[in-house]
Amino acid sequence: MPTLPQLKTAIEKRAPLLNDTEALRIFHGETEGDPRISIESFAGHLWVYEWETAQPRVDQGLLVQELRSLMEVKSISWNYRPRGGKAHDEAVAIDGTPPASVIVRELSSKYDIRFQQVRHAGLFLDHLPLRRWLENPPMKLGRVINTFSYTGSLSMAAMQGGAEFVTTLDLSRPTIDWARKNAELNGFPAEKMNFIFGDYFEWLPRLKKRGELFQTFIVDPPSFSRGDKKTFSTKTDLPALFDAAIEMLDPKGAYLIASVNSEFLTPEQFLRSIREAAARAKRSLQIVQELVADPVQFPNSNHLKGWIVRLRA
Repeated sequence: MPTLPQLKTAIEKRAPLLNDTEALRIFHGETEGDPRISIESFAGHLWVYEWETAQPRVDQGLLVQELRSLMEVKSISWNYRPRGGKAHDEAVAIDGTPPASVIVRELSSKYDIRFQQVRHAGLFLDHLPLRRWLENPPMKLGRVINTFSYTGSLSMAAMQGGAEFVTTLDLSRPTIDWARKNAELNGFPAEKMNFIFGDYFEWLPRLKKRGELFQTFIVDPPSFSRGDKKTFSTKTDLPALFDAAIEMLDPKGAYLIASVNSEFLTPEQFLRSIREAAARAKRSLQIVQELVADPVQFPNSNHLKGWIVRLRA
């Protein structure tokens, strides 16, 4: 159980971010005092993740009491994640009445955050540094494709950054619909965005056949996923993943933005996979930036590995 001082310190540390966002991980228990618990706030509605460990379950009532003594809380939802099994299908309200959804602001974008009949609220907060980079890129993003897109937050950031056109691709129809809702919230022109429900390895050849090339390619796969025809694993499929991506890059120069949340890979191993794919395609590679989780919300965390690189023929 996180102590009251641990929670107080964590919440106060994040106060400077409140000018930029209404979405915050206010306690990252893995590195701030209790690996069972992480807490996220979306405009005052809290989402608590509890991971099963050898320790006893967290005292929900006591945690609610402590949180309410430290901050204004509108509601608290709880999602228990058992070890070795999938998370519960949806979060459970343990305090107050969570809304079906709430609109929050992060940087320049708005996002539809959901609390009912979902396992995750809809915005991965560790990618704040990448969304900030996409909103203010050093060069034009051009035509962008965001693959394994989930609810499309990186697509929204790319649109804010002046992308010419953004394609959003994900294997889940509900999350593609969710991404489309986020685009509508931000008032982006429908003619500048395309939303595709489908498999990465099936759709990229179709796009290639149409003659599409991209100046920015975003790939953020899960550690494991299962489609109708095949499965994907970062343990075995990174070469094919990057080979397929690089075929779609403008030979005159393009960004490849790749990230992954995997305990099986180090940042160096992940970068080596990208370098090897570039070598196979006879592309030169320039490192632009390493991607790490936002250090304020995820202090001393190394779960996220990623790189922004620039490739040319």
